[in-house]
Amino acid sequence: MVLFLAAVELTEDGDYELYFNLYNKYKRDMIVCAYAVLRNEHLAEDAVSDAFLNVLRNFETVKGLSELARGKYCLNSARNTAKNYLRKLKVQWDNEVPLEERVGCAGTWDSTFAAVSCAINRDAVRAALNRLEPDMRNLIIICVVEERSVSEAARLYNCPRTTLEYRLNKAKQCFAKEYLKITGEDNE
Repeated sequence: MVLFLAAVELTEDGDYELYFNLYNKYKRDMIVCAYAVLRNEHLAEDAVSDAFLNVLRNFETVKGLSELARGKYCLNSARNTAKNYLRKLKVQWDNEVPLEERVGCAGTWDSTFAAVSCAINRDAVRAALNRLEPDMRNLIIICVVEERSVSEAARLYNCPRTTLEYRLNKAKQCFAKEYLKITGEDNE
């Protein structure tokens, strides 16, 4: 639908191809960005469609940007649109985190998670994640559960890789501490 509107609206030579390339290049990353906020695949897809409509409305500005700035514009548009959805729908984090099916599919966890990777208690994992701040929870879900690379996550968060590594390690430590408190394995 968005591409159809773009074909109708964009009449100058090359504009539609540029918009189409932006759509193909950033749609997946924008969905991940929106999902990190909304915790719902369908809402994230709707938010990304609205974000692409926003890009279309402001296309004169967007086409004047560098390639890197266009990517940032698209990702920021997806994140801001998702935040607006969240405000409008009053979706609560704890009600929308669908972890039941995600916890079991996590890949190999690193040493920070060594204590909990042997015998995972799904209810304790869910409770420990829900005790974390939303940014920490998002980092763990994106990098550990969805198995995205640190570089990819740093690009989504628009921050340096080293900063994201620090934040991710801090989030993992907080998660491990909360998990151990919940399961009664905390020696403190």
